[in-house]
Amino acid sequence: MSRLARVITGHIHRVLRHTELRQQGVPRNRRFKYIYETRLPIRNAPCRCGPRKSKRGRWTIPAAISTFVVGTFSLFGVKWLPVADMKSFRDNNNFIADIVERTAKAVVMVEIHSRNFFSGSMSPQSNGSGFIVKDDGLIITSAHVVMAGKTGGTVIIKMNDDTSYQGTVEDVDLKADLATIRIKAPKRLPTIPLGSDRDLRPGEWVVAIGSPLALANTITAGVVSTVHRSSHELRLVGKEDMAYIQTDASLTFGNSGGPLVNLDGEVIGVNAMKVAAGISFAVPIRHVVNLMEHRVKKVKGHSLISNPKWYIGVSMISLTPQMFHELKVHHKSLAHTVVGGVLIWQVAIESPAHMAGLMPGDIILEMNGEKVYSTKSIYSGLETKLEDPLIVLKVMRHGELRTIEIKPEMSEL
Repeated sequence: MSRLARVITGHIHRVLRHTELRQQGVPRNRRFKYIYETRLPIRNAPCRCGPRKSKRGRWTIPAAISTFVVGTFSLFGVKWLPVADMKSFRDNNNFIADIVERTAKAVVMVEIHSRNFFSGSMSPQSNGSGFIVKDDGLIITSAHVVMAGKTGGTVIIKMNDDTSYQGTVEDVDLKADLATIRIKAPKRLPTIPLGSDRDLRPGEWVVAIGSPLALANTITAGVVSTVHRSSHELRLVGKEDMAYIQTDASLTFGNSGGPLVNLDGEVIGVNAMKVAAGISFAVPIRHVVNLMEHRVKKVKGHSLISNPKWYIGVSMISLTPQMFHELKVHHKSLAHTVVGGVLIWQVAIESPAHMAGLMPGDIILEMNGEKVYSTKSIYSGLETKLEDPLIVLKVMRHGELRTIEIKPEMSEL
């Protein structure tokens, strides 16, 4: 800071202190003693008696500038705060902390508990995040977080204050990867408001709140990278008309279902997946609004969400000829006549696929007698409304052909 700036700062500080003492009723002769004999809390601020005149009888330039600044602002009604009441730089600029303080109480951790085959006790199988949208206990999360809870698992909701409740999965939208959970709490719960993603702009600050790796109340921040990343660009099968919010806020396993919040403390998206470091995606909040509108229109015992879909509980990857070539190099048992199919990547515990004996690493070659070349064939078959929902799969496991029959469960798309 230049000498002139330090001098001006000191004069402004003394004029403000003079005004403060006058408002407190301190006599004029004692004001100058307090001001000029007390060390000011300003680094390098001059403590000379001022505003002084030069040898020619005129005020010095710093004194004139400081008096002009204070007088001008006072003329327009600006109220000067006492020095003791001035907020620190941290208080004025920690906008991320302000958002977290307003919203974190409504963010929950979602755990799926299942019975251990050997011990017989219930233990956590997987976890995710969610947020409360209704104070009577309605929670929004991701569908893939709770699907095991629809097939025999128990949903446990852990609140911000360490209390736990058992939840019930009510609605599932597999296409948008959203679900609702209901808990019964003895009191009104904190909620988080829903915003809008329609006026979202690239470069806006966003905050992701969730429970990555079961670490509850984890906060990460970043910016919106893209407001409309299509599922076609991400090569997601079965979600052709979906678009996602791309952000560089750090996400990992367990963040799914948690809120993506703007600087107004409103949810603009539901954290869904991470592709790479700095590249994560969230489901736009308008899909949550649509899901909640369907809840209002829901008829007893029947959901008005269109296109019912059969659920088997697997994650799949389409195998290209190049991928098959790599597999044959590492797995000599793979028949050379096989040129296409779908690889089972994950199988949800206690899901229909798991109960039928399907395992990760299996390659689906046929479904109901028809050859399968991509995951689209599987999804298309599951989207068909069948009188007999039994699915017969021909799979290859360690070079051997097996036939597996799966009875899928009805879910809501």
